[in-house]
Amino acid sequence: MIDIVRFRPEHLEQLVNPLKVSAEMIPLKNSSGSAYTALYNNKPVMSAGALMIWPHVAEGWALVTPLDPIPARKIIFQVRQRISSFMRSLELHRLQATVRLDEVNSNRFVRAIGFEFEGYMKGYDSDGNDFVRYGKVMK
Repeated sequence: MIDIVRFRPEHLEQLVNPLKVSAEMIPLKNSSGSAYTALYNNKPVMSAGALMIWPHVAEGWALVTPLDPIPARKIIFQVRQRISSFMRSLELHRLQATVRLDEVNSNRFVRAIGFEFEGYMKGYDSDGNDFVRYGKVMK
């Protein structure tokens, strides 16, 4: 059974090895008002939310554990159904996501929930990894 609940900071430690919670993840702990967690059999399997960039524009983020196809499809369905109301609740006209190019499942997930490919970002991070930019715009 899948339940969607408000994100709580302790979900982060349940999704990521606490020793691997890096400095980059600290802002995620403070996004409880703009983030949710998917529970599968009462265990967090995904948290996702938005960090405001400027008024009406935010960067989407997600942390996902490996899942079997059936619960993964159910979560995609739930997120796809809720993303527009989530954007309206934050008064967003644009939600964007930056995904590492070699993260095949993450790229599939972002497209499956309704984001559109916008372009490649070569050498984007401090390690020189390539990323992809996706966006979802509501008019």
